[in-house]
Amino acid sequence: MIRKLFFALFVFSAFGCAGFSAQEKISYEGYSLKFEDNFDGSKLDTKKWGFEFHEPGWVNNELQSYDDSKENTYVKDGNLVIQALEKNNGGKKTYTSGRINTLGKFEAKYGIFEARLKVPQGQGFLPAFWMMPANEQIYGQWPLCGEIDIMEVLGNDIKKSYSTLHFGEPHTQKQVFKTLKKGDFANEFHTYAVEWLPDEFKFYVDGEYIGSVTEWFTKKAGDEPVTFPAPYDQPYYMILNVAVGGNWPGNPDHTTKFDERAQMVVDYVRVYQKDSYDENVTMKEVEVKVRGADGKNGNLVRQSKNSWEYMQQLGGDGAFNYNNGVLEVTTKKAGTVDYSVQLVQADIPLVKGAYYEFSFDAWSTENRSTMVGLTGPNNGFVRYFGDEKISLTKNKKNYKFKFQMKETTDPACRIDFNMGATSSAAPIYISNVVIKQVGKGAIETAEKSVTADGNYIYNGTFDRGYGRMKYWKAECADGSSQEVTNVKNVRECKVVVGKAGANAVVLSQDKIPLASDTEYVFTLESSTKNADKAKLFINDTQIKLVKSGKGYKAVFNAGKCGATSTFKMVFENKGEYRFDNIRMVENALLKNGSFAKGMAGWELYTYSSADAEVQAKDKAVVTINDTNDAEWKIQLKQNNVSLKKGAKYVLSFDISSTKDREVKYALQRDGARWKTLHGVEDWVPYNNGPVVNAKKDVQHVEQEFTMKYADDDFVILTFSLAAVNGKKVKGEHKITISNVKLIEK
Repeated sequence: MIRKLFFALFVFSAFGCAGFSAQEKISYEGYSLKFEDNFDGSKLDTKKWGFEFHEPGWVNNELQSYDDSKENTYVKDGNLVIQALEKNNGGKKTYTSGRINTLGKFEAKYGIFEARLKVPQGQGFLPAFWMMPANEQIYGQWPLCGEIDIMEVLGNDIKKSYSTLHFGEPHTQKQVFKTLKKGDFANEFHTYAVEWLPDEFKFYVDGEYIGSVTEWFTKKAGDEPVTFPAPYDQPYYMILNVAVGGNWPGNPDHTTKFDERAQMVVDYVRVYQKDSYDENVTMKEVEVKVRGADGKNGNLVRQSKNSWEYMQQLGGDGAFNYNNGVLEVTTKKAGTVDYSVQLVQADIPLVKGAYYEFSFDAWSTENRSTMVGLTGPNNGFVRYFGDEKISLTKNKKNYKFKFQMKETTDPACRIDFNMGATSSAAPIYISNVVIKQVGKGAIETAEKSVTADGNYIYNGTFDRGYGRMKYWKAECADGSSQEVTNVKNVRECKVVVGKAGANAVVLSQDKIPLASDTEYVFTLESSTKNADKAKLFINDTQIKLVKSGKGYKAVFNAGKCGATSTFKMVFENKGEYRFDNIRMVENALLKNGSFAKGMAGWELYTYSSADAEVQAKDKAVVTINDTNDAEWKIQLKQNNVSLKKGAKYVLSFDISSTKDREVKYALQRDGARWKTLHGVEDWVPYNNGPVVNAKKDVQHVEQEFTMKYADDDFVILTFSLAAVNGKKVKGEHKITISNVKLIEK
C-alpha cells in the first residue's frame, strides 16, 4: 500500500533523557543567524515556505484537509496565522487547516531552531513546530528516517509543551516536557527552541533548558544500527501546522470554538548555526538506574494488589480481583485482540546481557489459553520475551521460562498477561509470579547469513560500526591508504594506491554463505570511474567487473563455493578509487521468493512491534495481533526490485488466512525516494495494486501486467496486511504467503 508518513506521540515519562546540565539558559555564543522570518510583509514569503496539500485522514486519523487557502494560512500584523476552520457541508462537519514547510528552500543539519508563537486552545487541536529529513531515503521510511518535534501542545492542556525525538525501528521515542506554573501557551507568546548538536539535543522553552536527549539509533528489523549519530546526521526542514482531531488529541467536541481560539500565531522563526561541527562523536549513554529486587530470593516482581493494573480495550470487558496473593481476572467479553483483556505490572528492570528466569502458577475453571510476555512500553512495545501462548487447565501448573535480555538495559519493562480474543471466557487465576536474574553473559552474535535486503555483503554501504568499516578487513602497503568519507551524507570507501604493486590495498570480507551452483550478481557504484581496475575474487576465483549504467557489474556462478566463502577486492594500480553500495545478490527479479532462507531479502514492517510478527521457513507466516487503522501499518515487503518500461511481467504467489480478509499486493514506486528527487511523495502501484480475498484454503494468485512507467530499479513489492481499505479484522489471525515469483515474459 502507498506509505504515508505517520506522526504520532505516545506520552511516556522522559525516560532516557539526560538530566539538567549546569547551563540553564540558551546560549548563542559562536552561532550566526542563517534563517529568519519575522512575517512582516503582507503575505507569506514563498521563497522561504511552501504549502503542503493533504486529504483528511492522511495521518493519525486527523479530520482536517491541508491546502493553501488564505482563510487557513495568512500573514497579519507582523505574524503568521494558521487558522483551523470548521464547515458544515450538507449537515456534515468538515475541517480545513494549514501546514507549511521549508523543504527545498531551507534545510540544515545542526544548529539552534526556534520560534516564538501562541497555540490554539480547545479540545481536538494539535499545533506543532517540528522537523523532518529532506531526504527520507537515506535511512528509510518513518520512523527510520527520524523526526524532531520541537513543540507540541494539546489544545485541551495548554499549560504543557512536549519536545520529542522519534526514531527506530522499532519505533522509539525520547521526550521531555515543560509545564507552566503561571499562564499558558495559548493566551501569550512563548519561545520554543532546540539546540541540535551531533551528539545531543537540548530543548528550551522561553530560553530555559528543559531537558536533553543523547541516545538514539536507526536500524531495520533484523539488522544492526547505522553508525551513530544516524539518523540525525542529515539536513532537516522545518514544519508549522495545526492538526484537528486524531489519535492523540481526540476529536473536537461541543466546547471547541473555531474562532481566534483555533489559531496558531507565529511571531518569528529563526535558525542559528556554528561555522563547523565535529561529527566524529560516539553516543553519550545515560546511566540507567535499575532498582533492586523487591521480594525474597531476588524477585523483581512486586507482590501487592496495587502493583498490578487491569486494562480493557477494543471490545474487552471484565474485572480484576486480588485474593491472598492470587490474581483473578474474569472476562465478560473477550474483545477483538489478545490485549482486549489485560493484566500488567510495570517498572520491571531488565539489564542487557543478563539471563532471567520468569515463572508463575496459573489455572482456570476449564481448558483455555492466555498469552504472556515482557515488553518495553518506552521502546515501541518491543518484545523482550514472548509472546508465549499458555494452555491452561483446571489444575494449577507452574510455568517457567529462561531468557536473555539482548536489548539495551530498560528499567521500565512490563509484564503482560493478555487474555482477550479467545473462545473461552473462563476466569484465570495467577499466583507466585517471579522474575529473577540467574546469570549474565555475552550476547551471542548470529552467524552471517543474508542481510534483510538480500545482500550477501555485509555493510556494503559503509555506514556500520566504528570507522564505518564493520565486517571489512583492510590491508594497506606502505604509501597506500583506505578510509570511509562522509560528505553530505555520502559515505564512500576511499582507497589511495600511492605506489603501484601487487596487493597494494586489499579489502576483504569472510564467512559469506554462498550456495553452490547458484548465479549471483555483484554490483557497486563508483564516483571515480576506475573501479573496473580492481581485481575481484570469490575465494581464489577472479570475477570480471565491467561498466554497467551508472555503476559496475559482474555476473558469476558460485560453482562449488562453500558456505563460508571469502570476497576480496585487490587494488594494484596507482590512483584514487571511491566506491559505495556494494551488493551481491541472487540473479533473480525477486530474492528468496520461496522463503527457503527465512526472511532473507524480506522485511516485515510494523507501525508497532506489537502489531504483528513473522516466522519464515519455506513460507512466511505473519501473525496479526492488531490491524490498526491503515493498510500500510503492517507490510511484508521486498525492496530494490527492478522493472523495465514496456516489459511484461507475471507476479504470482500462494496465500491463505485463518480469517477471511482482504490483502493488497503492489509493485510500487518508492515514494520517499521520489519525494527526494521531485519534492512530493508518489507511491504509484505499477501493477495497479489489486486486492485478493484471502481465505482458509490456499489459493494461487497470478497477475500479468505491463510496466507503463520509466525504468525503476528501486521498486518495492508490498503485501499490505493491516486494515486494507479501512476494513479492520477482529482478533488474532495468521496470513501465510509462499512461492512468490516475478517473471519477465
